[in-house]
Amino acid sequence: MPVQSCIPVIPSANLENSLRLWVDGLGFSMSKEMHKDGKLIFCMLKKNNLWLHAEPARGESGQTGRL
Repeated sequence: MPVQSCIPVIPSANLENSLRLWVDGLGFSMSKEMHKDGKLIFCMLKKNNLWLHAEPARGESGQTGRL
C-alpha cells in the first residue's frame, strides 16, 4: 500500500518562540493544541495541504518525547 500522507515532527527547544516563525513568518495556522501545566506541549501546524507536528525537543540529543 503506498504512503498517502506523512506528517513531519518539528522538535523545538522553545516551542512558543518557534511558532512565531511558523505562524507569523511562514503563514501556518495552529490547530489541535495541547497544554500541560499552562504550557504548550504540542500543536499541529497547517498551511494549504501541508501539516507539521510541533513539540518541544527532549534531552540533549534533541530527540522528541512522546506524550
